[in-house]
Amino acid sequence: MNVFWVNLFLSITIAVPALLIVIRWRSISSVYYPFAFFLWTGTLNELLSIIIVLNGYHNTVTANCYVLIAYTLLLFQFFYWTNWKRRTLVIMIAVGILVWISDNLLWHALKDNNSFFRMYYSIACAVLAIQVMSRQVMEVRTGLHRNAVFMICLAFTISYVYKAYYESFNLFHIEINANFYKIIWSMLSMVNVVAYSIYTYAILCIQKKSRFIMPF
Repeated sequence: MNVFWVNLFLSITIAVPALLIVIRWRSISSVYYPFAFFLWTGTLNELLSIIIVLNGYHNTVTANCYVLIAYTLLLFQFFYWTNWKRRTLVIMIAVGILVWISDNLLWHALKDNNSFFRMYYSIACAVLAIQVMSRQVMEVRTGLHRNAVFMICLAFTISYVYKAYYESFNLFHIEINANFYKIIWSMLSMVNVVAYSIYTYAILCIQKKSRFIMPF
């Protein structure tokens, strides 16, 4: 099977955790809602990208718009998982928007394959995920393999560290062999599948929200 079609198939596996969180929607806490929206928008982006590519067009415009949406949703998720002040959230969103505008509208065109914002987005999410994992290790200590927050952040770390590495080749215009580029591109798909698998497992680990019982 052609490498392109394999990677195309692997990209849509994000639909698995997206569907599972729909099934578990009524039983999970609202704390995980930004993560759920992140999965749904990711699925819609992949489906839209497939349609665009199969019709002979480039999906760079939708991809460049999607990364800003994903970045914002994940900031809200980290906001719920940490003790940020609202001002911190607003500042980080504003900085991200400024970087995105600079990369996609000022320095380059929206239709180009722009990597500066994606590099910033990947590094920011990886650092934030590591911070949350460190806090979980200090506070929870045991049973981390069944801790949904820890496992999701583990997936974020794996995924975004590799994405930062991948985007570095485009950002710094590193000349590499075409076959090597195909390898790291295919590896990105595999890393995403690993992340999606961990997302799926983590969703199963999310504890049911407690029901409120009126005291008598």
